[in-house]
Amino acid sequence: MKLQPVISKENLFWLFGRVRERFRTSMEQPLCSSAPLLTASREEL
Repeated sequence: MKLQPVISKENLFWLFGRVRERFRTSMEQPLCSSAPLLTASREEL
Protein backbone atom coordinates (compact mmCIF):
# COMPACT_ATOMS: atom_id res chain seq x y z
CA MET A 1 0.00 0.00 0.00
CA LYS A 2 1.61 3.24 -1.17
CA LEU A 3 0.91 6.52 0.52
CA GLN A 4 0.76 9.47 -1.82
CA PRO A 5 -0.19 13.04 -0.97
CA VAL A 6 -3.66 13.93 -2.18
CA ILE A 7 -3.88 17.53 -3.34
CA SER A 8 -7.43 18.60 -4.03
CA LYS A 9 -8.61 21.80 -5.62
CA GLU A 10 -9.76 23.04 -2.22
CA ASN A 11 -6.27 22.54 -0.79
CA LEU A 12 -4.66 24.31 -3.74
CA PHE A 13 -6.99 27.29 -3.47
CA TRP A 14 -6.45 27.46 0.31
CA LEU A 15 -2.67 27.31 -0.08
CA PHE A 16 -2.71 29.89 -2.88
CA GLY A 17 -4.86 32.19 -0.75
CA ARG A 18 -2.43 31.96 2.16
CA VAL A 19 0.61 32.62 -0.06
CA ARG A 20 -1.10 35.57 -1.74
CA GLU A 21 -2.17 37.03 1.62
CA ARG A 22 1.35 36.68 3.03
CA PHE A 23 2.86 38.22 -0.13
CA ARG A 24 0.45 41.16 0.03
CA THR A 25 1.23 41.87 3.68
CA SER A 26 4.97 41.54 3.04
CA MET A 27 4.67 44.08 0.22
CA GLU A 28 2.89 46.55 2.51
CA GLN A 29 5.15 46.05 5.54
CA PRO A 30 8.56 47.23 4.19
CA LEU A 31 7.17 50.73 3.58
CA CYS A 32 6.97 51.35 7.33
CA SER A 33 9.19 48.74 8.97
CA SER A 34 12.30 48.11 6.85
CA ALA A 35 12.76 51.65 5.47
CA PRO A 36 14.21 52.99 8.78
CA LEU A 37 16.45 49.92 8.95
CA LEU A 38 17.83 50.64 5.47
CA THR A 39 18.51 54.30 6.25
CA ALA A 40 20.11 53.37 9.60
CA SER A 41 22.40 50.78 8.02
CA ARG A 42 23.38 53.27 5.31
CA GLU A 43 24.33 55.90 7.86
CA GLU A 44 26.43 53.37 9.74
CA LEU A 45 28.40 52.58 6.59
